[in-house]
Amino acid sequence: MESAIWCAHLKDNRNRETYPDKTAEKAEHCLAHCIIAIGWAEGEDGADWETFRRNAEDHYADFPNSLSGFRAAANALERMNPGDLVWVIVPDSHRRYLYQVTEPGQPKADQTLKDIDIGAYRQCRQIACCTVESQPEPLKTYPARRTLFQIQKPDCVQAVKKLYEDCCGKEPEKEG
Repeated sequence: MESAIWCAHLKDNRNRETYPDKTAEKAEHCLAHCIIAIGWAEGEDGADWETFRRNAEDHYADFPNSLSGFRAAANALERMNPGDLVWVIVPDSHRRYLYQVTEPGQPKADQTLKDIDIGAYRQCRQIACCTVESQPEPLKTYPARRTLFQIQKPDCVQAVKKLYEDCCGKEPEKEG
């Protein structure tokens, strides 16, 4: 079975009138702990994925754009499986990362990290790190318009797979 290819944009996109920009801290934590994280942690605390998701849906119910963004990111995080590859974009950085999802089951919620805009995450392992200049050509201009989404563009999918093959000596495949 073939692995899905995702793109994660580790940004803090919260309202600047209420929250200071914590993009650097969020990215630093994600890279140090090899996780792919989404934010939307402004609602009530949730100790597990279902509670986090329900609380976020309730909190953003009156904000259609935020609710739509949350649902897209949460659905993507939920659909990830062990073996899937994730192209990680860190804003204001000259580095890009290739991660591979390692843990099955539901995403983990962690409300202790909401100050740095982390509400839920998936555990991964780092496969590669590229500079912006050395990243595969099709990915140089690939826009990350959402926090987390599946890459569909064929040349970008192939570029991520080739990078994995170059680093690991084999084609990516779903685990399990």
